Amino acid sequence: MACIYEYRKHPKLYTEYAYDACMDTHCASSSWPQLSQQNTGVLSRDAGATALQTVHKVFTYLLKPLSDARCQTGYEMIWADKNVRLCFPKLFCWLADHRANATIHAIASNHCPVCIVLVEKRGKYSETGYPRRSHADYITTYRESDALSLNEQGVKNINNALWSLIELNPLDLVRADILYNILLGVWTHMIDWIQDFLEHYERINVFDYVWRRLPPYPGFCVLTKSYRVVSQ
Repeated sequence: MACIYEYRKHPKLYTEYAYDACMDTHCASSSWPQLSQQNTGVLSRDAGATALQTVHKVFTYLLKPLSDARCQTGYEMIWADKNVRLCFPKLFCWLADHRANATIHAIASNHCPVCIVLVEKRGKYSETGYPRRSHADYITTYRESDALSLNEQGVKNINNALWSLIELNPLDLVRADILYNILLGVWTHMIDWIQDFLEHYERINVFDYVWRRLPPYPGFCVLTKSYRVVSQ
């Protein structure tokens, strides 16, 4: 789900447009080539690349209204208040977990969609940081059929659907998914670390006592069990 809000000035109209791009790839599922359980190696990789290219062809079709010439001149649309506004649709963000981002950005699942960091250095602090990916370079490399160079940076050798969008840097689309990145990712990791720390210093019972006695407030259900015994 990507919600786009863009404002531009126009000689006659002050543009205000909200575009909700919902990508449903169910229609592509029937076109996916089946991976043979008997064949491995090159055949499986080729089938995987073909399947991923099929998904991106569907994305390209769905995103076509965001890449045509009228996106530059604007669409006149009638709003609920009966006024006509000049609209400039633009893909602003794409909420997804890491696996979905790997598919959307056509990279290997063990690579970062934003920066070029070695697999063994992921999660480690760097004073200088890591260079950001350049999809402009990837487009050139893909057109030159240099699959080896793309593979060295964890990029799939396919025609990425995001490359068809005007004035778009795919790196700007990455946003944290609330469920997988925050609740099941950062939050779970943080609480597990805190519990191990408290158990080490024999203070976990105090934590459980405070947890069960959090005061009620609107929209919050009073907790009756310790965090450790709640599975969901």
